[in-house]
Amino acid sequence: MPKEKTKQTTLDERFITEIDGNKFIQLAGLIDLGHKRGLSKIEVDIVQLPSSDNENFAVCKCVVVSKDQEVFSEVGDASPANTNSRVSKHLLRIAASRSLGRALRIFTNAGLVCLDELGDLDDVIGSGKGKNNLVDIKKKTKPRTNTKSKPAANGNGSGKSKISDAQYRAILNLSRRRNMSDDELKNMSKEMFNSSVENLSVSDASSFIQSLQQSA
Repeated sequence: MPKEKTKQTTLDERFITEIDGNKFIQLAGLIDLGHKRGLSKIEVDIVQLPSSDNENFAVCKCVVVSKDQEVFSEVGDASPANTNSRVSKHLLRIAASRSLGRALRIFTNAGLVCLDELGDLDDVIGSGKGKNNLVDIKKKTKPRTNTKSKPAANGNGSGKSKISDAQYRAILNLSRRRNMSDDELKNMSKEMFNSSVENLSVSDASSFIQSLQQSA
């Protein structure tokens, strides 16, 4: 009796893209790998619709379920500040794709950032110093070394919209997934933006969410 072939469960190299020394996985590759490893169901829900009240900040949550009923979830966000101008009209779709990519990365334990998570290819060029480096998705994210000397851009008197409920929930969700204590989260927000999480602006909250996501 012929021996049954073992099903290949590794990442197909066709779905890996290399840009300036950095390797990224395509979303199609994560979906392909997910099916190979027992993907059963994918659900994407809208957490926040983009509008003028929240600086066009879209948030989606993706839940991935395996055939063994293991559940993996992540959030994805998109705004004009962290997307290419050519696709900024499709913020909800981008947020959904990013949440899907991040959830599948956890499920498959893929060690590469998903190409769909990038805001602009310009963010990659010149940043490659190794094959597994994480890439700053948003150029305007404030460096930690300089934030203490700059005033915080929060909603108290700055003229900027204050953090939305969806952003606040996303930050808490991400911090819990990274086993951060309340004090650690508070200190990180203070160090990066000289502000408590509750008083972050929409744009700073977006940067904070991305920092937490990149540490995955």
